[in-house]
Amino acid sequence: MLLKNFLLTGFFNKGIDISPHSLHKGCFTLPNREIENRGLTCPQPVLNTKKALEELSRQGIEDYVLTAIVDNDAAKENVAHFAAFAGL
Repeated sequence: MLLKNFLLTGFFNKGIDISPHSLHKGCFTLPNREIENRGLTCPQPVLNTKKALEELSRQGIEDYVLTAIVDNDAAKENVAHFAAFAGL
């Protein structure tokens, strides 16, 4: 089964992760990649996310957890739109 998960994490509310998490901890381990986008304005968070996906693809990694960390609503929306467009 091919599993690709994209987690969009927003650090609002004093650093609390408000994103839904679709994986159950402890069930299995997937390669994890965090993309630090705090303080960046668009389009940089989207470009960083795209670059990370391309690197995972080049490395032949098909199953992964990719976390894009953003700290503003515009970046959160744009990265989420990109993820939907990319089929994640």
